[in-house]
Amino acid sequence: MRRKTYNCDLVFFSYFFPPETGAGSIRLGEFASGLARLGRKVKVVAPLPNYPSGEIHPGFNPCKFHREWRDGIDVLRVPLIPPKSKGGARRMLTYTSFNASAGYARRFVLDTKPRAVFASSPPLPAIVPAIKMARQHRVPFIFDIRDLWPEIAIELGIMKDGSPIHRYLRRIVRNAYSTAGAVIVTTCGDAEAVAKWGVDESRIHVIPNGANCEVFRPDEDARRRIRAELGVNDDMLVVYSGSFGQGMNDLDTLLETAFFLREAEGVKFLLIGDGDRRMDFEEEASKRHMKNIIYLPSRPPAELNSYLNAADIGFIPRKSLACDTGGNVPVKMFEYMAVGLPVLLTCIPGCEAHDIHRRAECQGQWIEAGNASEAAAWLSEARESLDMFRAGARPARDFVVENYCRTSGVAKLNDILTQLTSDTQ
Repeated sequence: MRRKTYNCDLVFFSYFFPPETGAGSIRLGEFASGLARLGRKVKVVAPLPNYPSGEIHPGFNPCKFHREWRDGIDVLRVPLIPPKSKGGARRMLTYTSFNASAGYARRFVLDTKPRAVFASSPPLPAIVPAIKMARQHRVPFIFDIRDLWPEIAIELGIMKDGSPIHRYLRRIVRNAYSTAGAVIVTTCGDAEAVAKWGVDESRIHVIPNGANCEVFRPDEDARRRIRAELGVNDDMLVVYSGSFGQGMNDLDTLLETAFFLREAEGVKFLLIGDGDRRMDFEEEASKRHMKNIIYLPSRPPAELNSYLNAADIGFIPRKSLACDTGGNVPVKMFEYMAVGLPVLLTCIPGCEAHDIHRRAECQGQWIEAGNASEAAAWLSEARESLDMFRAGARPARDFVVENYCRTSGVAKLNDILTQLTSDTQ
């Protein structure tokens, strides 16, 4: 029997990818570049960058394919109809256009014979070209799940149970689970949820969210520089870095906590991020005459590290959901702890984020989801003992380095790839 020939270890379909900012983009970019550093030949198929604005980034022709060499990776960016508006119909049009472009690239542009194919969700519709490529070449498909869809969408009220879009997404999930040689999730809770779909436990792997500990680290020079730039002087600076969208981040609790402290002396909030609800958030804060908030757009990792170092407390407000999902352990938690910040976490009791917060001993505070008044009261008290809190949080960095460093996740992904392709080496 003639042995197959391959010219690529992994084709990596990624709907979010650098230079886009955001947790998903950064995580997937570091997975791809990390595999390349380990000697893997990786090709990436991604849309023309458009996140978070919904507009194609400057320097990219919206109607053309774009090829580049980035961090040791061959990256093919494909055209799509950018989302622009908030509507679900427009987003489905965006996903459909990406699938069409990625499908064309798969057949006529990519010119590759991969040992395996990788795709990450959300968004679920964008993994379809990867499934088709894996079947076309009869190679393993690796399905990476950052958040459980469509389950989390039902819990958040984004879609209705049993609606046409819900049934469509369930078909994609069922297809992905039946095709995948490996399913990657970020938490043990998600692993249990995937197993309920009938996926054999031997195919389910947990690669937790984490932080690039070489990028996110204490930096006193950056702290002094950024605090002077922001003009916060001796104020206590509370940072929130994350999406302003309809996901797991509880923007209402964030707003209410800042509102309770709007007249508190020496307390400022630094909010870093973008999303559909960012403008609505700012308008509501303006109506309430809240002058204790500093807004910044999303930042790439190195810049974000500088701003996190300038802060005194990292705030993670999470929504109260009936189910425990991977979204309950956000990347920002590990980034905060990696720079040595005390973490104020609001979430449902007993979830994995709560457990990690407790084990890390990050000198912050856990408060039940939605309790803005208690969060504000704790921050007010913390203002009086800030040096003690910051000093006590420094060992949490060691906890992240040991248990949640991004390089460990890359190594595990590499092991999964080796296991799946051992007969093609």
